[in-house]
Amino acid sequence: MTWNDGWPVFSSVALGDDRPRPPLHDDFAVLSADWSCLRTPRVPFWTTGDGLRLRPERLGERGSPSLLARPQEQPDCDASTELHFAPAAPYEEAGLAVVLDDDARLLLVRTTKGLVLRRGPDVLARSGPSPGPVRLGVRVRGLTHTFAHAGPDGAWRDLATVEAAFLTPLFTGVPVGLYATSHDRPSTRDARFAWFDLRHPHPRNSPGR
Repeated sequence: MTWNDGWPVFSSVALGDDRPRPPLHDDFAVLSADWSCLRTPRVPFWTTGDGLRLRPERLGERGSPSLLARPQEQPDCDASTELHFAPAAPYEEAGLAVVLDDDARLLLVRTTKGLVLRRGPDVLARSGPSPGPVRLGVRVRGLTHTFAHAGPDGAWRDLATVEAAFLTPLFTGVPVGLYATSHDRPSTRDARFAWFDLRHPHPRNSPGR
C-alpha cells in the first residue's frame, strides 16, 4: 500500500498502470490458490493431476456449486479450455462459465444435444452434437462476450455474441471459469478440463489462440 494525495492506494493499477497482464496457462498439475469457489464447499468437488476433474454440482443454489473461477484483471480478456465430457443424460452438462453472482451468468456447456449457450434458464444459441473433446472459448471486450468452440485441432468458430450489460459489476469483478452440473440428480460423469488459458490483450485485439 502507498499513499497518494492523502488517500491509501492498494494497487498501482489505481495510479494508471495499464500494462498488460501476463498470459496464464494452467494444466492443473495442482490447484493453485488463484482459483476460487462460490462459497466454501463442504467437501472438495475437484481433483487434479490429469487435468481438472469436476464432480457435478448445481450453479444457482445457495450451496457451493462445481465452479472454479478466476477474476478478469482487465475489461478485455480471452479465456479458453479443452473439455473432455460425454453427458449420458439431459441433466448432465459442463463447460465454461462467466459469473457475476447467483442470478447473473453466461454458460457455454456441452449437453446430450450439443453445445448450448445459456443466460440463466434462457437458451441463447446452440450447436449440434460432435464426438470427442471440444475447446470452448470466450472473448470479452468490456460488456461484449463472444463465445466460440473448436475441435481439439480445428479452427475456432464463433457461436454467438452477447451484449451483457447485466454483468456490470458493482463491488466485485466478473470471474470466468469452469463448471459442471447434474441439476441435483445422481451422476458419475465427471467433467475433465485438460487446461485453461486466460489472456488480457493489450491494446484491444483478437486473441492469438
